[in-house]
Amino acid sequence: ESLSDWTLTVASTESVPCSPRRRNVTAKASSDSCDADNYADSQLEDLVDSMSPPARKYHVHRAQLAVGPRRSDYFATLFKNRRRMMRDESDRKQDKGSDASQDGTYIELKASAAAAFPIMLDFMYSPIGTPVEATTESAVALRHLASCFGIREMFNSVTDFIKSDLRPETAPTYLLEAETYKHDKLITASLKICAGSFMEIKLSEIVLLPPDLFELVVRSPHLVCDSESLSVRVAAYSRCRPDVIDLETIISLTNAEIMPRIAPDEALFYIHLLSLLGVDLPDSSKGGAAPTLYDRCVAASPNVVRGALQVKHSPLCTHTSSFHDRHRQTMNKDYDDLPSGVKVDLLESTIAKSVHSAENRPIWREEQPDHDESSIEQSPSSEELRDELSTAKEAMMDLQGEIKRLRRKMEKTVEKYESKLNAREDEVQRCKEELSRFERVPNEHSASSTCTYQEDVEYDKYGEPIYGEIPP
Repeated sequence: ESLSDWTLTVASTESVPCSPRRRNVTAKASSDSCDADNYADSQLEDLVDSMSPPARKYHVHRAQLAVGPRRSDYFATLFKNRRRMMRDESDRKQDKGSDASQDGTYIELKASAAAAFPIMLDFMYSPIGTPVEATTESAVALRHLASCFGIREMFNSVTDFIKSDLRPETAPTYLLEAETYKHDKLITASLKICAGSFMEIKLSEIVLLPPDLFELVVRSPHLVCDSESLSVRVAAYSRCRPDVIDLETIISLTNAEIMPRIAPDEALFYIHLLSLLGVDLPDSSKGGAAPTLYDRCVAASPNVVRGALQVKHSPLCTHTSSFHDRHRQTMNKDYDDLPSGVKVDLLESTIAKSVHSAENRPIWREEQPDHDESSIEQSPSSEELRDELSTAKEAMMDLQGEIKRLRRKMEKTVEKYESKLNAREDEVQRCKEELSRFERVPNEHSASSTCTYQEDVEYDKYGEPIYGEIPP
């Protein structure tokens, strides 16, 4: 039998709001309500109970909650007011149905606070000097509970824990929890750490942030990340959280002020993302002085488009299994899925970059007044260029021949191991057939209950040799 004198019922606010009758455990149903309404309310509560997480009950002691250095100011005030009300009503006759055994408090908390509630109780019941058992996931919720229930010692203890535990690995968790409980100072501190160590934080931690917090990190003045690396991280976040990404969010995350350049490997992804979010491509809208996301993706795409076209027209890349070749084949598929107008823009950008590179490449001319005759004699002639070209072609043919030779060698090795595997499979099958000829006989022998072990096995219990005078 429990010696507690108070019951705390803790429910999470993630559940469906319950009726007022359940909120006050000492309240009484209205006497003038009709039976039909009561039946409907009971049916609704049954449905709510089946859909909502069950509330947890804690049988506690009022003296432990309201007295001592680890007391709760909230419960101390609550019990004090209750005693005053009981003295005022001591001369009155108690209402029918009231029962002192139902004394308790119904508390609704957020999910993480409800999960941390037993840690708070353990702290209040622990001896003085025992630290609070806080973790990265529960620290902010415990600090919130300490503030709500007025437990000053726990508030100070959890605050010291957060100061020592706040680092790049834990900053996203603290940022998420601080936003849940609106702790502004902790939001500012964790946001600064997330932005300053953005590339050091694992992606699995970053994707836990909702879009508004992720946007605060990306647009923070403390962000330490180059433009192309930022575009890679934003693309990875968009892949992991496609259900929360909309056009307004992606435009804000990829603003030209914080992301002037797009990583070439992510250019086609952003173009596809714009198409999925309802942007008509090719995008003819002008972003003013700053280029739009589509323009930046087109400007970053020449190398990707060139690689996709090489995969399309190169027979050597169709059957390879290396990572780079698979990546280029994926880009080729992304390129093929683009609208024709977008392909025209990408090809024009690729050609323009190729022409610009060719124009900036040094060209030898017959007349070079700035060079002496020795430098002119060193300039390569057209025949030498042809020789170099033919040499390069021969080298490429040799390389192709080497690739074919290695491929044949690999095929022979695979055939060799396949033949060994088939031989082993045949041997296993023969063993299975041999085992199938035997039958398993159940062991019906039961050992004696008085003796199960005999030390000298050559003699019986009378000491006579069981093999005669001469042992075998």
